[in-house]
Amino acid sequence: MALPAVAVAATYLSVLLTVPDSRTWAAAAALAGQLILPAALASAAFLCIACRLYPRDGVAWLAAAATLVGVQSLPLLADSTDSSLRSPVALSSAVVVGILLLVTTRLARRYTLRASPVPVGVGIGLLLLLGRAGWSRWSPSVPAPDLPSGDSALADLLPPVELAVLLLVSLVIGVLVTRTSTLPVGPRRVSASVVLWSVGVGLSAAGWTTTPAWAVVAILASTTTCVLFSSAALDLLWVAVQDDQAAALRLQIQLRTLRAHAREDIEHLHEVKGSIAGIASASELIRHEARLSHQHRERLEEMLAVEAARLQRLIHTHATHAPAELADLDDVVRPLVLARRAQGHDVTWTASETPVRVEADSFAEVVSILLHNASVHAAHSRVHVYTRLQEGELQLVVADSGPGVPPDLQANIFDWGRRGSDSDGQGVGLARAASILTDLGMTLTLDTSHSPGAAFVVALAHRTAPTAPRTRTALAS
Repeated sequence: MALPAVAVAATYLSVLLTVPDSRTWAAAAALAGQLILPAALASAAFLCIACRLYPRDGVAWLAAAATLVGVQSLPLLADSTDSSLRSPVALSSAVVVGILLLVTTRLARRYTLRASPVPVGVGIGLLLLLGRAGWSRWSPSVPAPDLPSGDSALADLLPPVELAVLLLVSLVIGVLVTRTSTLPVGPRRVSASVVLWSVGVGLSAAGWTTTPAWAVVAILASTTTCVLFSSAALDLLWVAVQDDQAAALRLQIQLRTLRAHAREDIEHLHEVKGSIAGIASASELIRHEARLSHQHRERLEEMLAVEAARLQRLIHTHATHAPAELADLDDVVRPLVLARRAQGHDVTWTASETPVRVEADSFAEVVSILLHNASVHAAHSRVHVYTRLQEGELQLVVADSGPGVPPDLQANIFDWGRRGSDSDGQGVGLARAASILTDLGMTLTLDTSHSPGAAFVVALAHRTAPTAPRTRTALAS
């Protein structure tokens, strides 16, 4: 409220100091009443912006009412000595404005204002001004009754009675506006401005502002009206800005959520496609390769069963988030190697002498991604999967002898979407593998010392099973 108060006071004092004719008490009070015109129009502008930012029915109707108040205030720009400003029509102008505010607040509860508020307010305001002008021109003139000389006290009593009635009606309207308003903030200030507007206009219209005391009251009432109405409009604008920011924040959160879901779906689709390709190749090999040995056929059938079950769990756990199952590392890697070999890739696997327990499906997805990455970027080279003990840490290595990782990609190769300029991939797999291993408490790194080709290293620290060492076996082509 401080900003509107400063703006109204500065405007009033600047005009008062620069216009000599406004330095009488009556003129100063009339000038204060004229401030409602710029205040109402400025409030209408604030409210229209609020409607654009975050539409609310109550704010739109109040914007139309503010414009209407500004139009209704145009006659106050006339000379304050004009007798028409002291007529009963002028005395009732505050009631008319209050009634119009009450009507707009009730309309806001029932109807949505779809048109622009400013044209609506200007149109209604001009119609009322024309109606008032027509009434003043064509209504029959009723001469004031001649009162006996002894009844001059009755004549002096009429203005106070008129003002009392005006204030009573304005109070009733203000209470009704407060109770029926749908505004999120400021309904009481709007109602108070109706009452104070009646005080300022009523005192000026009754001709009481020639007295300094009543002039001060009229000035305070009129300027406070401007402050209250403008501050309510500014607060509504601020609420609209906050609502707009909150809506934008909600959209950003929804967008980030959708992006995360889309990214997760892309990653799962990436793994599903790889699993399906291995299953399809193995099935085709079993059906049409009569030269398969019995042992080879059994291994392929075992791989089909394992991969089909993993594929089903992959889809199922993606929706239900079922708990992970532990399995021996050799049992996890061997079907994946067989699936790649069924697709025609030269892949070997040398199991570790130390038994290792890992989360079956998650670790299988990591190994599948690394094998797929090698088949894409080192298509005609041998891929070797093995474990090693380095500096007291057990590691799983997936190495190839292809062209290797370009130096400019090595620093951020595990970033999502990062890929080489000549790559046909999406830059999804390695980022997904690194993320899975991070969730499992493991790490994925690139062994830059490996040459030629690329070698990806999975740290298996604290993953050894509490069982006796076993004989080291190899699965070679």
